[in-house]
Amino acid sequence: MVGFEFSSFELLISSTVRQTVLKKCDILLQNCVNLFDCALSIGNIYVFSKFNTAEEVLRAAKFMVAMQLSRDPLVRKCVRETFFERAKINIKPTKKGTKEIDENHPCYR
Repeated sequence: MVGFEFSSFELLISSTVRQTVLKKCDILLQNCVNLFDCALSIGNIYVFSKFNTAEEVLRAAKFMVAMQLSRDPLVRKCVRETFFERAKINIKPTKKGTKEIDENHPCYR
């Protein structure tokens, strides 16, 4: 099997860490007045050597969410359908085009 295999102990530890972080986030959100400041305070929890500031953490989280959304088949289908329904192409013919394309030309509409 390719990938990582976790023992039940490792899963227990990771779920405990996840629950601790979520509790910290809940406490921070309860005292929240400004949403941006709350996001920064939650980002401070995840600051380490790879992400030196809370802003870098938020930028990375935003990128991860964007990548996950862009790869979701249902989101892609919805965006594609909306694009085809609402897309408009505006063109202006050249001088040569105005001479050659008349009412009988297949490109004329």
